[in-house]
Amino acid sequence: MPSPFPGMDPYLEDPALWPDIHHGWLEAIRSERAPALVPRFCVRVEHRGPVPPPPLSPADAAWARAQIERWQAERSAQPG
Repeated sequence: MPSPFPGMDPYLEDPALWPDIHHGWLEAIRSERAPALVPRFCVRVEHRGPVPPPPLSPADAAWARAQIERWQAERSAQPG
């Protein structure tokens, strides 16, 4: 029976069966590819940083403010 998850194998994703498969796989890829990327890029495993959201245009910011103000007005108008 084919996998119900294209591009993914739940058997390999099971941490009980393969607790370190991803780390080992990533380390092998890093060891193979890092020499081609240095010195322009630094290759790291398990380094995650936040991706900031894109800035809002003035029109989008005005729309968001209007929505918040409308929500606040509706909320304060409700009894109780």
